[in-house]
Amino acid sequence: MPGELKFSVVSPVYNKCELTCNCIRSLREHTPEDNFEVIIIDNASQDETPHEVPILGKELFGDRFIYLRQETNLNFGPASNVGAEYASAPLLLFQNNDTIFTQNWFTPLEKTISESNRLCAVGPLLLYPDNSVQHLGATYSPGGFTHLYQGISTQSPLAHKNRRLQIITAACMLIPTKFFNDLGKFYEGYINGFEDVDLCARIGLAGGAVFCNQDSVVYHLESQTPGRRNANNERHNGVLLQERYGDYFVYDKHLFALDDGLDVYINEIGTIGVCEALQTDMELRAGLVGTDLLYLIDTLRVHPFWLWGIEKLISILEGAKHYVRALPFIHMLCDLDRKEIWYKRYLMNAYNAKDKQAAQSGKLEYERFVKIKNDGALLYSKIKNIYDKAINDNDEILANLYSSHLKKLEAQVRGQSRLTFQH
Repeated sequence: MPGELKFSVVSPVYNKCELTCNCIRSLREHTPEDNFEVIIIDNASQDETPHEVPILGKELFGDRFIYLRQETNLNFGPASNVGAEYASAPLLLFQNNDTIFTQNWFTPLEKTISESNRLCAVGPLLLYPDNSVQHLGATYSPGGFTHLYQGISTQSPLAHKNRRLQIITAACMLIPTKFFNDLGKFYEGYINGFEDVDLCARIGLAGGAVFCNQDSVVYHLESQTPGRRNANNERHNGVLLQERYGDYFVYDKHLFALDDGLDVYINEIGTIGVCEALQTDMELRAGLVGTDLLYLIDTLRVHPFWLWGIEKLISILEGAKHYVRALPFIHMLCDLDRKEIWYKRYLMNAYNAKDKQAAQSGKLEYERFVKIKNDGALLYSKIKNIYDKAINDNDEILANLYSSHLKKLEAQVRGQSRLTFQH
């Protein structure tokens, strides 16, 4: 094996042979040096993978390609650990086979590792094929774990800020081999989910750090492995994570938003909403002349949390009876603003567009939302727990936000049930 290796690529795969081939071709194209090895762990694929991938891998990487065929599907965590055992380089790159590399993807990640005393993990900016953001780090909020600013345009400055985080995805993660082994590798109790969250918790507990470096760009198709989404597995993973780490993770969505010059608020179902700061909102409104759709669309690419702008755009489209075009923007408001009016408006536009599928899914989402919103006692309990966690985490900003919301809800619940709550 010529030369000293810098990193070992570890990639578990299950079926989707074409994805794997495209992935390793892009790796070869955009990593011209011969200072890495590629380890493919085939989780008992039933398609062309065992026939085509070993041949292509040897053509692209020669002796630096290792193909490990498993008799059963080990799932992500155990398969990644198997691959790591065969790695001989000082750095490990865990990556999904639904990723496509771009020019100069490795150097920024390596730099982050070297600047952090090698006690860290780092990931690139992950983009969807349409160049919108899939992952620039994950965040934790009362709504659970989510990708930070997922779906925003790369025209937004928010997509080009390097951050220290609590969590990054292992869809593409670089970590020192020794550090990974010292941490105990991926915990194998999860089933294709939260293995990376668990690892990031142990990185933090060990005094390490987690970063996302936006100077490195990789495309990610996301969740292409068959059977990846499974409600039972997701419930199992969530319970297991809670059992292992309890309240270790702190709410940080609002902290990122405020640090990025945005504003935060509590929405109708008690989760954190994000919007443009008032001064920015007023300046953007002042720039609109009449019903300039192009201005609105271009501005929203740069300022994706301009809620007034999204609503204005929807109103213009509705006025022109472009109901189909309005639907994705209304759905955006449902996700961002969580107000009952947006769910109703989505349904109205779906009916006007004669889109039965959108109407059916919109009706289900509306019913779920209303059920949460109208269950005052349950919502009160949920928000009280969030408030208590904010107090325990010494998060004065979040505690103040939820304190005022809690008092309003408490009065509402008392009015509905005449129960006495202590707060």
